[in-house]
Amino acid sequence: MRRTLKSILTLSLLSMALFANAQHGEIFYTDFEPDLCVNSINNTNDTVKIDFDEDGLTDFTMRVGLSSVGASIYLSSVDSEWEFREMGMQEPDTIVPSDGFWGSFGFVNFGYPPVQYIDFTFGFRKRVDNHYYYAWMRMYGYYDDPYKKRACVDKYAYCTIPDYPLRWGQTSLDSVEENNEIHITINPNPTQNLVTITGENLADVEVVDIMGRTVMKSYCDGDKVKIDLSQQPAGVYIFKIADKNGEKCTKKAVKE
Repeated sequence: MRRTLKSILTLSLLSMALFANAQHGEIFYTDFEPDLCVNSINNTNDTVKIDFDEDGLTDFTMRVGLSSVGASIYLSSVDSEWEFREMGMQEPDTIVPSDGFWGSFGFVNFGYPPVQYIDFTFGFRKRVDNHYYYAWMRMYGYYDDPYKKRACVDKYAYCTIPDYPLRWGQTSLDSVEENNEIHITINPNPTQNLVTITGENLADVEVVDIMGRTVMKSYCDGDKVKIDLSQQPAGVYIFKIADKNGEKCTKKAVKE
């Protein structure tokens, strides 16, 4: 049966509405001006209280501990439902959720000569029932003299959507925009199962669902590749396509 332009347009609008509803929620983003800092002078420690989800309750505390040769930044969960992990300095697309080690208490050393400055990030998660809510935070530490050291929180963000694949540095729930560095077509769109991606010197295709999860990868060698979505639920899918020259393209397609 041939579909009319009106029916395709209606389906596309409905799918985009489902896409928006699936991401119902928000990201709480805080960029401190000036940065939120604590000092350690002669082992007298200040404490910073961090409330990611803005419910008026402290989620984590941060303080600086002084030693004879350096200092440590201590992070401690106040609410037992919260955990964190050190992420180092990450690329913008790094996903906070990870299978790595998560804990409720930890520390990072800095201030050991000649290292006077350290810059790092943490990922955080809160368990509610069988779901996680994620956050990220950028911090740094430095010292002016051996007996005066400081740790600062630069910024952080928390997402209110359960199990959302929050990215390091993400500050809003922006929709995915199509990027057209290379000319690519996807047909048919909408589709019930197979789509054909056409371009030049295609190298690989990654298919991502509306929650940011990779559902399929395909390696190419030519100008066309077929992707089978028959086992995937209906919805909007993002196709991240690269050619053999390293150029990339992002496209959206609707699975009925």
